[in-house]
This record gives sequence, structure tokens and C-alpha cells, in this order.
Amino acid sequence: KRKFESGSGPLPDKMQNHSPLRGGDYHEANDGRCRGLVENFKIQRHLHFGGEHRTDIYELDLSHPETGEPLNRTQATSIAVALRDALAAELGIDTQEIGYEASKVMGQNDKEEYRIFLYDEAGGGAGYAVQAQQYIDSLIEQARETLQCHDNECDKACHGCLLDYETRFEAEHLDRNEALEILSESLLRALKLPDEEAF
Repeated sequence: KRKFESGSGPLPDKMQNHSPLRGGDYHEANDGRCRGLVENFKIQRHLHFGGEHRTDIYELDLSHPETGEPLNRTQATSIAVALRDALAAELGIDTQEIGYEASKVMGQNDKEEYRIFLYDEAGGGAGYAVQAQQYIDSLIEQARETLQCHDNECDKACHGCLLDYETRFEAEHLDRNEALEILSESLLRALKLPDEEAF
């Protein structure tokens, strides 16, 4: 394996002898390989690209209502999707306006746990995600309704509950039954005010 002046060590195996990424004779060496393999200055190594995106975010920290255990990735992802759908319905907007994420964070006692994040897809924020706070009780009820999948009663996830174009890449981390363990009747009861406090 040849070494390149613009970097240290050999190129990764997958880059050895590869074809040009773009068509046309200009990008090909005499032997048909990518010219970058012959003209080493064309491969720039150890560069990192990043970007910054500011928007509005709503964070929800839930735990199992019976055991107090933090959410796992599947529970958090499934609830995040159901809450996103509920919030979009509540606000009368398309679900593509709101993003969702189940992110691993360091919780109490330095224990890793997953938290739920809803965020505006629009740069700078559109004020959608932060409205989850004022509707959270009804959003959880609507999310629970979605997770029950009354039409299909699927095993884990389907187009009647959690699967759509945006969530297809998360399919392995979608399970409506695991999410229903968290959004249980006991959780809904705990969210309600006692009769003597309600008006």
C-alpha cells in the first residue's frame, strides 16, 4: 500500500483502487482508477466538516412510572415519534415541521439514560416544539392513543402508528408496546389533578 505525502499512513482499504466518484475522462487516471490515487495532492486527509443549526427544542425526561428506571433507546424513540405526531396534530401542522430525537445523556448517579427531544426543523425555530410544554398532558394522551394502534394492532410498529417516511431509518428502535409500558394508565392518572384541586 502506498503512502501519500498529504497524509500519514496508507489509505483505507475501501479507497484503494476505487473508480472516480464523478464521471468523465478528466477524473480518470490512465488505468481507469480515480486520479486521486495517482495524484496524491487531490486527496485531502484529516479534514473535519461541521455545521451549526440553531432552533427551538423541547426536552422531556421520563422514567418508568412503576420502577423509576430511565428509558431505553427504543422506549424513548417510540414515545418521541408518537409525541411529535400528537404535537403536529394539536398545532395543525405537518409532522415534517417537527423533528424528534432520543438522545443518550448522563443522568443521576452518572448513569446513562435516554431523553426525548422535539425540535423545530426550521432554522432559527418556528415556535412549534416549545408549545409542547403547554399541551403535554393531552399530547401524552394522544400519543398513548396512537401507540395502541387500534386499526392494525401490529406487533411493534406499522404505518398505522409509528412508521412513516421520516421514521423508516429508526424502525429497529420502534416498538409501540415498549412505549405503552411508559405511557401507562398510571402515568396518565399521575398527570391529572385531584378532583378537589381541579376546576
